[in-house]
Amino acid sequence: EAQSANTRAENAESSKAQAVADARAEEQKAAQAEIDRAHSEAQSANTRVEYAESSKAQAVADARAEEQKAAQAAIDRARSEAQSANTRAENAESSKAQAVADARAEEKEAAQEEIRQAKQEAQTANTRAKNAESAKAQAIALQKKAEAERNNAVQTAKNEIRLFYAQLQQALKGKFEYLSSGDGYVKLTKYIGTSYNVTIPEGVTSIGPKTFTRWDSLRTVKLPVTILSIEDSAFYSCDRLHTINFPTNLRTIGEDAFSGCESLKSAVLPASLQKIGPKAFYHCNSLTSVTVYSKSVKISEDAFDGMDERIHFHGPTGSTIEHFARQKGFKFTPLPNAK
Repeated sequence: EAQSANTRAENAESSKAQAVADARAEEQKAAQAEIDRAHSEAQSANTRVEYAESSKAQAVADARAEEQKAAQAAIDRARSEAQSANTRAENAESSKAQAVADARAEEKEAAQEEIRQAKQEAQTANTRAKNAESAKAQAIALQKKAEAERNNAVQTAKNEIRLFYAQLQQALKGKFEYLSSGDGYVKLTKYIGTSYNVTIPEGVTSIGPKTFTRWDSLRTVKLPVTILSIEDSAFYSCDRLHTINFPTNLRTIGEDAFSGCESLKSAVLPASLQKIGPKAFYHCNSLTSVTVYSKSVKISEDAFDGMDERIHFHGPTGSTIEHFARQKGFKFTPLPNAK
């Protein structure tokens, strides 16, 4: 058993040694395989590195070629642009020179035109000045002529006025007492004639107070257009006076102007009339028709007191005479075409 144990021990030692040898051989083989694989990978890596280096060099070369090509293109483009710019600059210089030349030509032509216009205006101004001088001289001559004619006309008018008033004085002489202011105002103050039918001469402007008062024989009176006023009691109690005209320039009829004129039948009062005084037509019993053309005449409340109810007023629609007549209860008829 000891021998067998020794044998087994020896065999075990031998197997162990063999196993160790085998293990070392396997380890060496694996290590060699690892080394070989590392060498292969290193060689492959070197190959890739060399390829990469080669590619890099090629890429660098290609990039430089592209850059050079782009740079050359940029240079060519810059040269072309520079040449184009130079051409444009030359054209601009040429255009500028031409424009300057044209502008100078236009300025010269404009200046020449201004000179021509100035000469023409000066000539026109001289002509106008001559015409003005001629017109002035003619105007002075005409003014002198007009002045002479005016003086002659004034003198003629004065002569005519003197003649007119001389004739008026002659017409009034022996018939009327009167007042004259010398400025065209002539007022009758008293009738000293004997006629039943009286014509007042033209030029008399007023029938003064009581001029015809109680002249019982008076029948008709004809007044001129120059009469402006019939004053207070001018025809008071002329009980046979039946006809009198009222001139177109008459402005006022005074107080009691026709009071008691019992034979007066009608009165036509003009549009110029501004005032009818108190009792102006008081107790004119025969007065049946009164026509008033004035729209705004001032009428005293008692201007027509003591009248027959038959009295009939005529006047413009909306006038003061309409208001008066309707207020007093008198008959009123609007005048046709008088509004």
